[in-house]
Amino acid sequence: MRCRIGILSNEPEFTALARTVAEEHGLEPVCEEAILGRAQAVARRWEAEGRVEAILARGAGASRLSVGLPVITVEVSGYEVAEAVHAARAHGSRIALVDHEAEPRSYLPERIGEMLGVELRLYLFRNEFGLRRQVLRAIRQGAQVLVTAAGSGIRLAQQLGLPAVPVTATRPAVEAAVRRVIDAVSRARRAEAESRLARAVLA
Repeated sequence: MRCRIGILSNEPEFTALARTVAEEHGLEPVCEEAILGRAQAVARRWEAEGRVEAILARGAGASRLSVGLPVITVEVSGYEVAEAVHAARAHGSRIALVDHEAEPRSYLPERIGEMLGVELRLYLFRNEFGLRRQVLRAIRQGAQVLVTAAGSGIRLAQQLGLPAVPVTATRPAVEAAVRRVIDAVSRARRAEAESRLARAVLA
């Protein structure tokens, strides 16, 4: 299928992976890195301009995008968090996990901490200001390393001198999401064709 899709990304690694997978499936990706309110603004701009037929999104606020286009999210999985926490152990055993409060979580941080033998504390944020506040709070409370799926959180932690490890999406998860995008676009095109036919019959 040839179609243009928007990719709203939370960090550069996801941008690169999602772009590659989309192109392998014959899609034309338009990519921007944005979370929270900025992601909503980008999605609405794409819709208003007619630039894309669907959106593939990951990051804070992805599950709450409100547009008339199909939106497929790539949620953070427990496996991805565990992989990041495992890598973070190289920097210390007191690990801060920073996540958006509204995003669905299919994992239990305390369970991951127990399995990997680390002190894993969850810090939730609502907006960019809250993200900064939670990173600073983690530092004050003795975190030795930060783990998050938010690219801006990674950059902030590093600016403040705290090691940070990104929660990165797996290729199978992105491939599954791209297939859902293709299905969503196919359904939307069929619905539009049926609507045009109905209008023509009634005209």
